[in-house]
Amino acid sequence: MNRTRVSEGYEPRWDLDRRHGERMQDTVNAFLDGLVAGAVEVKSDRLTLETGNVWIEFQCRRRDGWQDSGIRTSEADYWCIVFAETAVLGVPTVVLRAVAEHLVAWRDARGRPRFLSEEKDGSHPTRGVRVELGYFLTLLRAELRRQSAAA
Repeated sequence: MNRTRVSEGYEPRWDLDRRHGERMQDTVNAFLDGLVAGAVEVKSDRLTLETGNVWIEFQCRRRDGWQDSGIRTSEADYWCIVFAETAVLGVPTVVLRAVAEHLVAWRDARGRPRFLSEEKDGSHPTRGVRVELGYFLTLLRAELRRQSAAA
């Protein structure tokens, strides 16, 4: 790979990745602008560090039955998942929605849902997908690549 140096000699602050760093800074700034403008939905998963799993809600039980909620109804541009009050993952909603729907549809060899889960605590039980964090990040990466290639 032939990469052009921005600076003469070795300069760790501005060496090979300056342009990339500036693009990533623009990405973070857009995310933060969305956070300030209310275009980011913030969710927390207090158990991720304990279980190693991520939970994404897609339905909530109301008086008249199960209704779409969570990722299926979000109008936010980004979802921000806070893990155990220590780490934050910001994901474009369209990317997270695609990953969640993929997990909802996934069936094992016997045709049983693989990642579906219900939470019954609280006044309104919810349905969602529960997936191991490492696998979740793998799926996010694949979906980001897919959407990038399609653009």
